[in-house]
Amino acid sequence: MKKRLAFLFVTLHLSACQEGNFIGDSNQFRSRTKPCVPTAKKPCTTVITQPEPPKEPPTPIAPPAPLLGTDDGGLCLKRAPIVDFVFAMDVSGSMQSQSDRVNRAFAGLVSNLSNINIPGLGKVPKVRFGLVTFEDSIIFQARLDENSNNVAAAINTHFHAVERGTDGTEAGLLGASTALSIAKAGGESVKVLLLVTDAYSHDGSGFDGRRNYSSVAVDQLLRDPSMKLSFIYAASDFSGGNNCLLCSNPTNNAIDQWTNIRNSASAANGRPPLGRNYDVYNFSENDISRAIPNDIASQLRKCNP
Repeated sequence: MKKRLAFLFVTLHLSACQEGNFIGDSNQFRSRTKPCVPTAKKPCTTVITQPEPPKEPPTPIAPPAPLLGTDDGGLCLKRAPIVDFVFAMDVSGSMQSQSDRVNRAFAGLVSNLSNINIPGLGKVPKVRFGLVTFEDSIIFQARLDENSNNVAAAINTHFHAVERGTDGTEAGLLGASTALSIAKAGGESVKVLLLVTDAYSHDGSGFDGRRNYSSVAVDQLLRDPSMKLSFIYAASDFSGGNNCLLCSNPTNNAIDQWTNIRNSASAANGRPPLGRNYDVYNFSENDISRAIPNDIASQLRKCNP
């Protein structure tokens, strides 16, 4: 009887222990834990968690290739571009008819720019507009916006001519520079400037702080490596501007504002921006809504391999 009780005790004792290997005598026992398999009579009381496999380091994302390139044909594109179109609009008293034309032509401009399709690259993904109005100084400015309804409302509100000055010169170069700064803030894109004015620009002669601005400041902006102007259009006075009563440097007349900006961009980028200069008095709604976007579309092309 004693032997049977001893045997039963040893059996029960071992069943309560983990499965293992005896080494040497019965007092040495090495545990070898196995995963628990639950049953109805013997539920698991110990949860064994498996370590997570090491995470793979994230694959670095290569930056996109530069948008603009050059090949034997001149300016070219490496992918479908965003188009940033900025206005610099003279709203002095003599410019009411021109500002009204821009207002009426804007919907057509939006439609035709948005439908540009570049062979080999496809349709432009986005068109954004920025606005600047000026007279003797900056009157209004709006940053880039792809919502054409917002832009149309701003044009309708702010493109109205009011006579504020007395000297016959306006802040054309300052207006253009402000518009270019707005375009620069948009990052890499095809940048288009439209300058509309019938007057000489203030030339930096310094007789008034608001008027102390010249093509030198525009040149500095365009020499920034992140500022690449692709197109410049202007509607200006081919006769040389309105009465330049206090203009100490007649070379900054309306037509030369276009020339000065174009030359500065050419010196900075090694090529002149595309575009043309229109006679401001014959600048039509068709020029704004069709001729300019068609010209842009005809000049945009994929880079050769």
